[in-house]
Amino acid sequence: MKRKVAYTFKIEIERNDEEEEGRRYQASCGRLTGCRVYAGSEEKALGKIKKAIDIWLDLADHQLMDDTENIEERI
Repeated sequence: MKRKVAYTFKIEIERNDEEEEGRRYQASCGRLTGCRVYAGSEEKALGKIKKAIDIWLDLADHQLMDDTENIEERI
């Protein structure tokens, strides 16, 4: 049985005026390695990082499930 768990993550959004227009805002979630996006506005960066966090967690969940399914082979 698969359970849903709620997590809260701190998101950081930074503006960099030296970047090209479509990449001026960088959003990241420091607790999730490599979870970083770029966007042209703060609102778009927030939307993109939320999607990126969902994808990151989904991939981590699948990797964990694959690891536990093959554990008998490694013992």
